[in-house]
Amino acid sequence: MSLDQYNYFKEKFLNTAPIRGRSTEIKPIAQRRRDWEQVVKRYVVEDGALDMEGQEAYGAHLYKTDCILYLPNGDMHVKTGGWPTPTTAEFISRWAPRNMRCYKKYNKIWIDYQGQSYPIDTQKPTVFRFINNTDGYTIENPAPLLQKVVDRTKMKEAREKLNAFRNYASIMLKLSDGWISNELVDQHAEPSGQHRDYWGRRTYKVGDKLMRSYELSGSVGNQTAKDVYEALCGDESQFPALLCMICSASDSLESRVVKTEQVETIDYRGNPRIDTVTTREYQYNHKTIDNRINFFIKKACDVYTTKEVPVGKVVTNLL
Repeated sequence: MSLDQYNYFKEKFLNTAPIRGRSTEIKPIAQRRRDWEQVVKRYVVEDGALDMEGQEAYGAHLYKTDCILYLPNGDMHVKTGGWPTPTTAEFISRWAPRNMRCYKKYNKIWIDYQGQSYPIDTQKPTVFRFINNTDGYTIENPAPLLQKVVDRTKMKEAREKLNAFRNYASIMLKLSDGWISNELVDQHAEPSGQHRDYWGRRTYKVGDKLMRSYELSGSVGNQTAKDVYEALCGDESQFPALLCMICSASDSLESRVVKTEQVETIDYRGNPRIDTVTTREYQYNHKTIDNRINFFIKKACDVYTTKEVPVGKVVTNLL
């Protein structure tokens, strides 16, 4: 199999005319206008192939990386060059043997071969050793993978420090059937105007810091998560503001209009106009809020550990 691939790429290299007018030799592997995809000849100097050092290898090159090299002994080297992108995966899949499939998942490049999934190293080549009698491959020293997982003991300790707030949030949402009233928001949020964003989300003062609701939605920075976690562990008088703030950064179940006002504003030309401002209230599920709190804990606290997982299937959170 791989010997056929080696001969194919060797012949392709020898029979492809380089692009004229270039300071370095460029032989396109397919369409000549796509000069970032090349067929190349290299002399083997890679780790894991010292017995083949100095031998000619042929393969497929993408941008600055020799993604696949076929060696004269049948071995195959696969690299990403530190670019684990869908483009890299598609290119490798296109020029790998037909019984292999390459793809990106969980921020890693994987190759499926004979029912097993192998992650491609981002720095050194992943070596597929050719086996003559089976016309197949074996993976060179597939070491166990290190996966980052939540340590339940650490997570429990971090959650227990927030029990006072979690109990408060549970009781408040149960009493209001999940609704956060506009009166509660107005009472604890900073005044409107400069403290309200385009979508009407409010700003809250927690301790000596101003926290904006939109900063707590989506992907949150580690420092922001630490600030929120410390506040959740702190003064109970801040709990109403924290509940409003975390709720507004979470997905709601339903909404309802509680007030509609006609407000005079000035347009970009300086002319007065009347805008209709609608105030809504939102309903939240306590489990959604608790999950959001867990998200802040994982960002703010050291609650992770590592475990070894065997090579062979796709897993997330690899180190």
